Amino acid sequence: NDDGNDDGNDNPTDTIVPEPEVLAIPENLVATAESSSSISLSWDEVENTESYNVYRDGDSIANVTNPTYTDKDLEYNTEYCYTVTAVRNETESDKSEEKCAKTFDLPITTPENLIANVLSTSSIILTWDNVENALSYNVYRDGEMIINVTNTNYTDNNLEYNTEYCYTVTAVRGDKESEKSSA
Repeated sequence: NDDGNDDGNDNPTDTIVPEPEVLAIPENLVATAESSSSISLSWDEVENTESYNVYRDGDSIANVTNPTYTDKDLEYNTEYCYTVTAVRNETESDKSEEKCAKTFDLPITTPENLIANVLSTSSIILTWDNVENALSYNVYRDGEMIINVTNTNYTDNNLEYNTEYCYTVTAVRGDKESEKSSA
């Protein structure tokens, strides 16, 4: 240490710079859709970590102490991608491998209260209750789909006089179709 004084000590002082802390990257991240608005995440625990940062589509959304997280209040029928990092003493690991999951679409139920009324010798009007989240309805006559409609009624015309017809209706949302209504 050369402080200008000759104290007989000419040995330099060694300063040891600690190696930066390297944390293991969280592994085996799993993203699972739980509902139309939530996705659960889990991953392997990292030794000597204090917490984990959770990222959705590149943005930090949570800091948790356990290797699990449930992301809530998400949009239905939407894909989200996640990564996780380990954190200790303000040091953050590299991001895990990205995993994605798609929230469920909104549910649809079977149309209820299907009523068929004869309008004339050649036409029947069908009515049924609205189904929440349905975008349209498939109308079936004698087991065969005859039309897709967006409202909750349909008039079937050009029918044969004095003939029995059986009808069912399904609710449709995207590529999902409900069970058939009671005939």
